[in-house]
Amino acid sequence: MKTKLLVLSSIFVLTCSAQTSQKNGSAKRLNSTPLPVVTIIQTEAFSRTLWELAFLGDDRKYRRKSGEEAAADFKNFADGKAAPDDPPRLSAEHTLITRNRDQLAQLASVSLLPLLYTETPIRIASKENGLTLLLASLGSKNTYNTLRLDARQRAAKEITSSILPEIKQFRVISSPSIKNYGVISIFGSKDFSDDSSSPKPELVALIASASACRKLLGAEITEEDFVALSDIYILDRDQIGNEIRKVKISLAGVE
Repeated sequence: MKTKLLVLSSIFVLTCSAQTSQKNGSAKRLNSTPLPVVTIIQTEAFSRTLWELAFLGDDRKYRRKSGEEAAADFKNFADGKAAPDDPPRLSAEHTLITRNRDQLAQLASVSLLPLLYTETPIRIASKENGLTLLLASLGSKNTYNTLRLDARQRAAKEITSSILPEIKQFRVISSPSIKNYGVISIFGSKDFSDDSSSPKPELVALIASASACRKLLGAEITEEDFVALSDIYILDRDQIGNEIRKVKISLAGVE
């Protein structure tokens, strides 16, 4: 009898432990948030290599994708199942992407520039004030002269040329859960005095609150004010790996 009671007690403890573990696991999945926006930008820094392959190579496998192609690829990504061994934060991002599949695909389809990506042109990240929707990454054909512009000035030129027009395309998104919008652009830089040199890719990312984006669209603030309210990250030609820098950018005086 004692043996039977001991066995039943053991089964009860194991069952309770399993249920507790299952509840904790479910809570973690429910409470998990996507990766931080800085981590996503660092991950997308790989697009610098894609830029070189797309602009300086001739392998069509690495060509830039049009908005329509990107939208189709995004839908395929959203329809696929998240990998069973994906970390909770990646699973959380995939769940959000799947729930908003069609609306986010529309954002990719109206991109003004071709896109560079490995799996998906749309990312969702977390920020201290809420979710951030990212278009990653624009494949810009611009190549700036390193003799005339420093790293921040080159980033400012690219923001004006590529990112600000793209920010306005976020008008197709209407989701109160998205608190910030962002665009990553990959562009080139070169010493124009050296004819033998090839352009090197650089990255600039702009993250702005949904409120600031609405004010920009409504012409309530200037582009200069909008950029001042935004978070700007760069990865210039001389930086190694994906160690992005957060910087202040001014559009004034950059021709």
